[in-house]
Amino acid sequence: MKAKLILLSLAALATLGVHAQAMKYVPATWTFSLDGASYVARISRDAVVAAPTWDPSKPLPLSFGKAETVARAELRKLVGDEPAWRVRSFEIVHLEQTASWYYVVDLKPLARREKKTTGFYVLIDLSGKAGPVSEGRLEPGQPKD
Repeated sequence: MKAKLILLSLAALATLGVHAQAMKYVPATWTFSLDGASYVARISRDAVVAAPTWDPSKPLPLSFGKAETVARAELRKLVGDEPAWRVRSFEIVHLEQTASWYYVVDLKPLARREKKTTGFYVLIDLSGKAGPVSEGRLEPGQPKD
């Protein structure tokens, strides 16, 4: 009986740990391939909430041009030919149950690359700070958030 109680307690703690990790990031993760390597782009929930809020009836606090500048600075950390890339899309995503929003900027190379490349994604809060882009991939069962 005591062993079962200990096991149940450990299982509960493990569940809380996974939930806490999942809540660190917004409920979306972008994955992409760049020159044959896998990458994960995220942004922390705290960063999004701490940034300026936005009312869709008002102008954005961070322009598309400034978001592109931030995205290109992040891209330059990974490639040497950043000018040869173009914006494929801007997405403005609402963080549920808040007045907070963030950008997802997607860039693509103009020319075909030697190794597999699906593009480049970066998530940017409305103060203009990019979330982390890290080499790696999501493993089965790993929280996406």
